[in-house]
Amino acid sequence: MEASLHPWLTNALNVNLTAGQKELLLWHWKLGIGMARIQELMVPHCAKDESGMQDMMPCLITPIFKTAATCPIPLCASCELARARRRPTSLARVVGQPKRVKPHVSPEAHRDNR
Repeated sequence: MEASLHPWLTNALNVNLTAGQKELLLWHWKLGIGMARIQELMVPHCAKDESGMQDMMPCLITPIFKTAATCPIPLCASCELARARRRPTSLARVVGQPKRVKPHVSPEAHRDNR
């Protein structure tokens, strides 16, 4: 596998991602397209011409690891940051009721009430 912007993600010692997911991330970083589309390009497809003949089209991306075409799509940190949005400032805030303070009663006033 080649070097990337995030070498720790695609490192062989990283056990959080499978080899297929690491390869998928590398293709995603290289091409800049969605990982689901990359997985579609990793499998052969049937194509029909005008006369109705079917022809098997080879895969456009030949994966090193065959599991890259079917593995669960990993999260890309750059894509998640790009997808993030600010919350609108017009949200209603829920404010709790102010804490009630009991009036202080002196011990002398308490004795007078008896």
